[in-house]
Amino acid sequence: MPETAAARNVLSTRGWLSRLPEPVRTAILDRCALRSYGPGEAVYHLGDETGGMFGLVSGSLAVMIAPREHGPYLAHLGRPGFWFGEGIAITREPRRIGVVARQPTSLMVLPLSAIDELAAALPDFWRHVAVNAIMNLDLALRAYDDMLIASPGVRVAANLCRLAGNAFELAGETRNLRIDVTQTELSELSAMSRNAVGRILSELSARGLVDIGYGYLVIRDLAALKKAATAHD
Repeated sequence: MPETAAARNVLSTRGWLSRLPEPVRTAILDRCALRSYGPGEAVYHLGDETGGMFGLVSGSLAVMIAPREHGPYLAHLGRPGFWFGEGIAITREPRRIGVVARQPTSLMVLPLSAIDELAAALPDFWRHVAVNAIMNLDLALRAYDDMLIASPGVRVAANLCRLAGNAFELAGETRNLRIDVTQTELSELSAMSRNAVGRILSELSARGLVDIGYGYLVIRDLAALKKAATAHD
């Protein structure tokens, strides 16, 4: 199936699976099924007990959290190559995050039963799963580090770089990147008022770094924005 072959190629060259040995990568992909989601459709909700891991092939995903029983709030945006859902496979506890499609989105789904099969067949399988868990932990630490940036303008730029996938250093994807985040969500991520974030975005737009759309942003040059995001170093 051409769509499945293309999906396998995306996930083999980006993110978690690109770091694994080829036989393990193939064994995982052989047990995955391609699934499509429409804008606003939940992959799963906070507290769900459904199992499985998911690899993002195309589109955009909102990762939602609800700390201290508030929210849910946007925590991150997944881009192609992003894998998630390993927590329930490890702990067998309800989901700690919710994931919702922001655009027409395709995912490769690895069922919990397949995870158990792989764990029985591959001695190092859980170590490979831990690689993805550490990658997602790195994202969480990156988000926390961004929140500690004193300069409001640099903080907003750093958040935009993270949402654009800068943490994964996506090769060949550095210009005209659509980010499905509202100004309200960006203000929550940056611990700032919406008006303050709006002023910063206007400044970034005037510098040719960002285009402002209705409910989304376009990063015109990720490399240049990254320089603005590291101005505090």
